[in-house]
Amino acid sequence: MKKIRLQHKVAASGFTLPVVAVLATLLWVAKESYDWVLLSGWIACAFCCYLWIETNNSYALMRIRSMLTAACYLALVGVASFLHSEPQALFVSCCFLLSYNSMFRSYQSSYDTVAPFHTFLWLSIGSLTFKPLLAFIPIYVFYTYAYLRALNIRTFSAMLTGLLLPYWFLVAYDLTQGELAFFPERFAQLTSFTWPQIGQYTSLGEQRIISFATIFIVSLISGIHYLMTCLNDKIKIRMLFYLLLTQQVVIFLFMAFCPQYFDTLYGLCIINCAPLWSHYFAFATSRFSDILFKLLLAGLAAMAIFNILSMWI
Repeated sequence: MKKIRLQHKVAASGFTLPVVAVLATLLWVAKESYDWVLLSGWIACAFCCYLWIETNNSYALMRIRSMLTAACYLALVGVASFLHSEPQALFVSCCFLLSYNSMFRSYQSSYDTVAPFHTFLWLSIGSLTFKPLLAFIPIYVFYTYAYLRALNIRTFSAMLTGLLLPYWFLVAYDLTQGELAFFPERFAQLTSFTWPQIGQYTSLGEQRIISFATIFIVSLISGIHYLMTCLNDKIKIRMLFYLLLTQQVVIFLFMAFCPQYFDTLYGLCIINCAPLWSHYFAFATSRFSDILFKLLLAGLAAMAIFNILSMWI
C-alpha cells in the first residue's frame, strides 16, 4: 500500500495556500514601522501569487489539483525579509511571471503573434526599472525556437514590436522633457559590467547567503528528480519544465556574475523555482524527499523566527 507522506498531504490540501498566505502576511507586518514601500511590496507579492494560480490552472503544470506552487512562492518571499522593502525587485518579478504566462501560450503556435508580443512587452516593461532584464532577450528567443517551436518571421516581428513599444513611449517622454541626449544613460547598467570581487559576495550577509544556498540545493534536487521522471508528463508540459530548468541555470549564472543585483535576481529565482519545488514535493515518493520536506519546513520556520527576532531585538 502506497504511504501518504506529509509532503503529499500538504500538496493536495486546500488549506495549504491560505495558511501560508496568513503566515507570510504576518512576517510582512512584523516590522516596527510601516509605509507605502512595504505595502506596495506586499501587493506585488500577492499579485505574483495570483498569477501563479492562474498560470498553473491554465497550463496544467501539475497533474493534480494543488496550490503548492503559489504556496512555495509565498513561503520563500515571506522568509526573505530583505525583499519586503524592495518593491522594485518584486515589480520586476511580476513582469517576469507575466512574460512566462504569455510565453507558455505560444507553444507550437507559429501563427499567433499576440502571445510573443505580450511576452516581450512584459519583459521590456520590467527592464524599464531593471535594465539587466534585457539580457534575457536572446535567451527567450532561444526558448521560443527550441522548446516552444514557435519562432518564425511573424512571431519574431511581434517580439521586436513588444520589446520596443515601451521604449517608444520613453523616447517620447524624454522629448517632452528635452532630455533625449541623456537617453543612452538609461542603459548604463548594461555597459558597466565588471568581474565580481570576493568582497561583493561576503557583503551580502548571512541571510542572503543561506537563502541562496537553500534555493540552490533544493532546486538542484528538484531538477534532477524531474529529469528522471519527466516521461510521466505530456510533451507540452515537459517542454515547459525544460524551459524552467534551463532558465533556473541561467538565473544562477546571472547571480554568480552579478552579485550587485542579488535582491532582484533572487526574486526572479523564487518565481522560477516555485513550480520545480512544487512538482518535486507533490510527486516524489522516496523517504529522502519526505525528510527533505520536513527539514525545509523547519529551516523556513527557523529563518522566519530569526528574521522576527532580528527586527525586534
